[in-house]
This record gives sequence, C-alpha cells and structure tokens, in this order.
Amino acid sequence: MKCNSLELKYSNSNAVIKIFGMGEVGESAINYMMSNTNNLKSGDSYSIIGTDLLFLISDITERHSLNELLRMAKVGKNLNTLTIALITSEQDSAIEELQENVDAFIPMLGIPDTSFNEFVLETVQNILHPIIQRGIINFDFSDLKEFTTSAGRYFTASGSATGDNRAHQAIEEALSPVSLKHINFQKIDYLLVHISSDDINMIEFDTVGNKLTELLSSEATLKIFVSLNDSSGDKFKVFLLCKEEDSKPIFYVGKKQI
Repeated sequence: MKCNSLELKYSNSNAVIKIFGMGEVGESAINYMMSNTNNLKSGDSYSIIGTDLLFLISDITERHSLNELLRMAKVGKNLNTLTIALITSEQDSAIEELQENVDAFIPMLGIPDTSFNEFVLETVQNILHPIIQRGIINFDFSDLKEFTTSAGRYFTASGSATGDNRAHQAIEEALSPVSLKHINFQKIDYLLVHISSDDINMIEFDTVGNKLTELLSSEATLKIFVSLNDSSGDKFKVFLLCKEEDSKPIFYVGKKQI
C-alpha cells in the first residue's frame, strides 16, 4: 500500500498541518505538491499525533486506498484532529463510511487526469491560505474548524480574470463549472470565499459579495476572506468552498458579523 505524506511549515500559523496521499492517485498528488510549492517537507512519520489539520487524498474506488484513508481518519477522529478528505468518486457505501469518520470531504469529480494534481494543490492552498497568509481580511484555524467540523460533503469552484472587469469575470467563471450546475444556491448553508490578487479595491470586493448574496438565502452563512499575493500580478482569483445543509442565519465578512 503506497502512502506518502507531507508536513507543512508556515511562520504565520501555529497549526500543525499534514497531508497524506493513499495509492497511486495520492502519491502522484503528493509528489506534484512537493515540486510546485514551498513550505513543504516530506513527512518523516505516519503518526498524526499532535496534528491540528489533516488532509487525506485517495481514489476511493480502490478498496485498499479507501481502507487506509478510513484507518487514518478514525485515528484523527479519536485525536480530535480536523480531517478533510479529497476523494475521486461518490460511491454510496464509501460515502457512508466517510461521513462517519471525516469532518469534511470534497469529491473531485470530472477532473481530467492531466489537471487532477493541479486541482488538488489549488484546493489545499485555497483552504489554507486564509489562515496562514496576512491579507486585507483574514481568519484563523479556529474559524476553519468551526466552518468544517462534522460538516460532510463540500464542493469547490474557482475562477480568475485580469483587466478592468476582472472581479465580475472571475466570479462568473467560478459559478460556471459543471460541478456546481446541480447545486441550488438557495439551499447552501455554508459558503467560504477566498479572494486573492496583488491589490483589491472595495468595488471588486462588493462585486463578488453582492453576486453571491443574490444567489444565497437569507439564512446562509457566508464568509469572505481577502489575501494579497504579489505573485498574482493583475490576476484576480476567486475560490468557492460550499456546503449544503442546515445553518444559522449569519453573514460574515472576515471576522465581522453583520
């Protein structure tokens, strides 16, 4: 059974973060992340004791990979570790087991093989960056834990654009993927939004926020986080992490409750 691991080190966060990949899919994703990002080091142990946030990457159509994922998820659950699984399918029997053992899982459906590793890296980075990067609006690990603990299935989408109308184009692109076509935004209870660019003004922030507010019910929990990234240049990026379930009637902008 192939199982590779990474440990993340960030100076702006005290959280201990580890990523495990099971089987060929997981191993490929781990190797890609090692080659394409900083602040990572190869894991020297399969122990997750003391880990605050655990990512598990697996092709759950492979029973041995699923078994390894579930084994580690159960250990994480017993240790009260926030566990997020990135999986390749939504088999009913596997989903039932996942729901019992992980806090959140993200189906990676319809992703071409050539883009799969890039999708995994982008998803992990966009979940982590708001807690480890300083920006205009930020949040911390406790916010992420509140948002995802025992929450179940999540869906992701992203969009990017440059130029004068970049905020509008980016959010429209993020809302267009096939993975979101079946989602009724009126039934979404949790929506995390990560906006990043080298510079962001209030008009662009409002463009994204207003568009999502139009789609969501008044009872939805919406969190918008903004981080600055000099390497982005003029590119304006929007990442969505959404959850359909019951929720409290709260609208968040960063840490401010309105």
